[in-house]
Amino acid sequence: MLENNSQTGLPVTDLPKGILFIRTIPLYFNHSDGLIIVKISYDKIKNWIANSQNLGTLFILNDQMQIVASNSDQISDRQFPFPPGITDLKQKSGYFKAEFQGNKVYMFMKKSDYTNWTYLSVVPTGLVQKDSHWIGLITFLIGLFVTIILIILSFTGSRKLYSPIDKIYRSLQEGKNTFRGFNELEFVERVMRNMKHQIMAQGRDLKKYYVFQLLHSGITQHEIQEKILGNHPDLHHRNKYIVIVTQINTLNKSRFHESDRELLLFAMMNILEETIPDAIRLSPVVINQSMACVMGLENRSDEEDKKTVLVYVQTAMNKIKQYVGIPVSAGISRPVGDLSQAPYALEEAMNALNYRVKFGNESLMFIEDVEPSSHQFNPVRFPEQLSRQLLDAIKLNDQATIDRSLKEIIQCVLQNQDIHFTDYYTILMRLLSHIIHLHQPDNENATLILNGKSLPRELMDLKTSSEIEKWFKERVIAPVIQFIQEKNDRHSFHITEQIIHLIESEQEPTLDSISLKLNYSPVYLGQIFRKEKGISFSEYIKSHSINRAMELLQNTNQSIQEISVQLNY
Repeated sequence: MLENNSQTGLPVTDLPKGILFIRTIPLYFNHSDGLIIVKISYDKIKNWIANSQNLGTLFILNDQMQIVASNSDQISDRQFPFPPGITDLKQKSGYFKAEFQGNKVYMFMKKSDYTNWTYLSVVPTGLVQKDSHWIGLITFLIGLFVTIILIILSFTGSRKLYSPIDKIYRSLQEGKNTFRGFNELEFVERVMRNMKHQIMAQGRDLKKYYVFQLLHSGITQHEIQEKILGNHPDLHHRNKYIVIVTQINTLNKSRFHESDRELLLFAMMNILEETIPDAIRLSPVVINQSMACVMGLENRSDEEDKKTVLVYVQTAMNKIKQYVGIPVSAGISRPVGDLSQAPYALEEAMNALNYRVKFGNESLMFIEDVEPSSHQFNPVRFPEQLSRQLLDAIKLNDQATIDRSLKEIIQCVLQNQDIHFTDYYTILMRLLSHIIHLHQPDNENATLILNGKSLPRELMDLKTSSEIEKWFKERVIAPVIQFIQEKNDRHSFHITEQIIHLIESEQEPTLDSISLKLNYSPVYLGQIFRKEKGISFSEYIKSHSINRAMELLQNTNQSIQEISVQLNY
């Protein structure tokens, strides 16, 4: 055979079986004027193949799939006997399974890019697989050994890792049956989550306790820095503070009862916390059934700060009314420059809130508006004339006059712009004392306790003029009227009994003679007698005489003439 760049099939004369390689030289010139000829016999090639360490039978096929060389003597034909179904090898390299000369073999092939020859190795499947079971066994043993080592290491490591978890689990499990049925990690996770919630809740409660202590009794500067500003770091740069106090106006005509007040205050606290940002306030706290909140102000003008506070507080009041369904009022203190003055600011806010008695429910009052620092209050003047009218109406049980006089007194007091809010209660307390004296006329120092309850304490708890008017009517005036009526009824009954006794004891009783003995006017006695007996004095005398005559006729032997003389008939 002959191999060249451009032609093949050059006859060979002195090489009966072999390969002749011819190459022009120089190799990389356009015009080559020389040849290199290499002669290789088939025997030589066969020896080379036989001495190689390749597995199985090796074939070298030219581009026409003719056998160029092989290490097998069993194939004499130059054309390679392809297995059934395989006639050509087009891929560059690869392997496939086939049946060759009655044996199942693997054929591995590789095509040369230089000569376009195909190098084909035919290996029986038995030869390939003869050591596979040993390889598999060795692989299995190695894998088993490695697995056992890993299991031992994993068990030892997991024990070391689990030991702290087990200790935590056992310590947390004591006395807790809440999370039974969970594995250790789930149990620890749930317990830790509960502990986290408890710590957070206790932290919030502790913050509120510090704020309550600040407002109620005051704390030192060191405690303010540590306990207050330490828990509210955003307030460090605030230079002014105010106290806002919100309070439920009334639970009357609402779906709530007095027992719900704590729950309502809790709802108010949540709304305040959502409305006023955390960065500018302390935690709201409950003081004297009111919600108190300390708010920090920016270093701006008083008017700008006042507008900011007004927006926040008005928004909170609207939300409370919208979501909770109860009206509230708010009192706001003057700004203070240091948190140590918070108790004084709280007192001012409470004082501002007390002016609700004048302005009514759902009021928002700044202390500087209702109590200007430069304002001078005038002395208290008690409405004497209106008070006398009311007392006389109570004695006579004149309900129309009672209603008119009481309303005029309250309006007269609350419309006075020049008195302090405490003077309102001073005047009302004096009026209360006068009314109670009607209940206890013989006691100069009449006790202000009615039906076992302190009336002054009840009066101080009232917030609006309508509540005060209703309270006076129902709580004070109505019992006093009832007492006066009962007393008058007892007095009238006693006088009537005396009149009847004198009628029965006298021979010729008259209203004038009886009035002289009882020291009352005849007209007054006649009125009392008619009120108690339902008939006039004269009618009673006639009836009494007739009944006496009937009794004498039935029970004695006196004649009619004698009885008529005796009874003046």
